[in-house]
Amino acid sequence: MRIIDLDLALAAEHKALIADARGQPLAPILRLRTTASDLERLFQRAREGTPPDAPVLLIMEPTGMAWFPVASFAQRHHVTPYLVNSQQVADLRRYYKKHAKSDRIDVRVLVKLPVVSPEKLHPLTLPHANAFACQRGCKELDYWMTFATALKQRIQAIDQFAWPGLDNVLAEPFSPLTRWFRQQWYQPQRVLTAGATGLEQAWQATPAAAKYAAPTAWAPALVGLAQQMQDVYGADALHLNYAYLQAEVTRAQTLLTRVEEHHHTVQLETVRPLYRRLHPSRNLETLKGVGQDGAAVYVSLLVTRTVLQTTATFAVGRVWCPIANRVVRAKQKGCTSVRRAPI
Repeated sequence: MRIIDLDLALAAEHKALIADARGQPLAPILRLRTTASDLERLFQRAREGTPPDAPVLLIMEPTGMAWFPVASFAQRHHVTPYLVNSQQVADLRRYYKKHAKSDRIDVRVLVKLPVVSPEKLHPLTLPHANAFACQRGCKELDYWMTFATALKQRIQAIDQFAWPGLDNVLAEPFSPLTRWFRQQWYQPQRVLTAGATGLEQAWQATPAAAKYAAPTAWAPALVGLAQQMQDVYGADALHLNYAYLQAEVTRAQTLLTRVEEHHHTVQLETVRPLYRRLHPSRNLETLKGVGQDGAAVYVSLLVTRTVLQTTATFAVGRVWCPIANRVVRAKQKGCTSVRRAPI
């Protein structure tokens, strides 16, 4: 058996060390880049002096996504890739060397892991291209959703000081009516000038009015709230420029609309079609509280062979999936078990 410990770099050259089954280095540290020729030379060097069927292990830390093309090439050339936990490497490094981090130390420490802690190493199994694309789509959905949540929080934070009590008049903070109000009538003086009748007529003239049932007596209540704002801030509003606030919330709402459109596009054109292809039976959706998007996350991350041995060992083909980190965090918060439903 041969062990290759590969210390990955994002911009510089990678560093590799070839060792025997006992973790003893067989050659000096090699430098290479993520090219087919460099990787092939590395694997040929590792196989020198071994039988043709001798196993070759490739040990890496998950540095960004630099490991992904290397792992793909390794699997196609009958080399078994492993991703190790960076914290384990740091702990082992402190045990062997009591000084600062260096790449030379890292690459020599990695070679010891299969010897001192083999039970914590699990072969990395890369997903099918469709599963990986679905996973990337799920991550993109999460990105857009997080972005949208941040924008909503920002808009509502402005409402809280510019129009305190608005949520009592317009209970749905991002309904078509509330968005229209922010864009057109965020200045209390304009609301008072138009009056309840003017507000209702202006709303009825919008295309959204035919599709959205506005709350009862919203316009008189909004006029009353506008009068309260004028009483609080004064008719001249020395400390608030409502025209600029309206422009600010309008920009935020416009961006929010675009983010929601991106989220919807990824959802309908990427995640859900791939999920249905990966899991045609859609049995996961029979579980209470599980919809298409939640099932897509499960399938795209766990569609490969999954091992749930204990809460300390959660291998999704190995912990290349971000969900593994969530499981570790859940364990640290006191969770005692992790389950998965059969697909």
